[in-house]
Amino acid sequence: MAQFTQRNGADEVDAALLERASGFTRRRLFGAAAANVAEGYLELFGFERSLTNMRKVIARTTRQTGIEKTAVRAFRGKFPNVEFAELCKRLICWLPKLALISLALMAITGTLPYSGGLLSAQEPTGDQFADRFEEINGIHPGFRRNHAKGIGVSGFFESNGNGVRLSSAAVFKPGRVPIIGRFSLDGGRPYEADTPDTRRGLGLQFSTPNGELWRTAMINFPLFPVRTPEIFFERLLAFKQDPATGRPDPVAVKAFEERHPETVAVLKVILNEPRGSGFGNTTFFALHAFLFTNAKGKTTPVRWLLKPMQPFEAAGAAPADKNYLFHDLIRQVREQPLRWRLIVIVGKSGDPTNDPSVGWPADREQVEVGTVTIDRVQAEEDSAATDTNFDPMTLPPGMAPSDDPVLKIRSAVYARSFARRITEKKQKQPSAISRADVNKEQ
Repeated sequence: MAQFTQRNGADEVDAALLERASGFTRRRLFGAAAANVAEGYLELFGFERSLTNMRKVIARTTRQTGIEKTAVRAFRGKFPNVEFAELCKRLICWLPKLALISLALMAITGTLPYSGGLLSAQEPTGDQFADRFEEINGIHPGFRRNHAKGIGVSGFFESNGNGVRLSSAAVFKPGRVPIIGRFSLDGGRPYEADTPDTRRGLGLQFSTPNGELWRTAMINFPLFPVRTPEIFFERLLAFKQDPATGRPDPVAVKAFEERHPETVAVLKVILNEPRGSGFGNTTFFALHAFLFTNAKGKTTPVRWLLKPMQPFEAAGAAPADKNYLFHDLIRQVREQPLRWRLIVIVGKSGDPTNDPSVGWPADREQVEVGTVTIDRVQAEEDSAATDTNFDPMTLPPGMAPSDDPVLKIRSAVYARSFARRITEKKQKQPSAISRADVNKEQ
């Protein structure tokens, strides 16, 4: 029997590196650590090691995590074959210990899996959400994992000073500040055809002279479909489109709605919201509650929305042009700037701040704090918005996030999506709306 040398792997990893490492990097580091643990047990029982056998052992103890794949890769090409049946007989008494060590490694790195309720206290991570978007939409290198199809815009925000009584943020002082933004459509497929019912998005960045940044990511739904990250994670898979029909599997949707009946009523509210004919006459909602604090230190819960100043026209059937929403936007901005009123909804004590699926009473005060003007459209290859992460928790002094867990996970998901697409820039294919398209329309 071979001499056993304990190798837990964790001692070989620099602690400072771990503190800086992303979830992906940590999975790779501790994937190797889990591989070393299993290798040590093989040595203990005097067996030669093989990729096939290690794949099975590691899969049994680290299933549903990224560690399984990275640990298996660590053994590739290094070990000769050995009969797995014989190995199982020798390792059967050690598997519980190996499982505990593997779980300990995952706990250290924050990669315990979300497993449909098995570990209900652990909400899904930003990496897991990014993985799920890829599972649903495929991987399109260089594009956002959600809202992949989009176009850059720029313009300015003109504050009327009304927001000063609510927040000390410099953006609300009377005057004009530049903005960049991005109109987009829901989903991770960058070449999907435009449809009237597809969720529309608008990300904006406000930049003030004193260096403050405010970023907001809005959609044309007044409420978020669910109240927690866990339910959202589950919903993504339940509503995955069937390639054959272009619609979700009704059996999966029914099962989800039976588990979460409260989401049915929320969806009815969302679907009752009128759909505009284009981006220019669409109302965009920030969805979540935030906290504004003014110069006197008074903190108030708020929500906000952008209400279009262009006349409303209801959406009709989609024309043959698969990019018609973006082409219409380019033509409209060419003719004249598009404008929206920025309206802050002032909450009261007792209004929920931790549930984006619940609206506030209709009689809450609404304060018009200024006007957003879009006067330029740019293709993604030319726009500064392309490489901007419109993290809704990028807030200036005088604004703060609420206790909404969905808001926090959105921030984490945006960060992981951003990190992945930035490293894929050289692999990115041209966007659906090219520079030539923008120039042609303008």
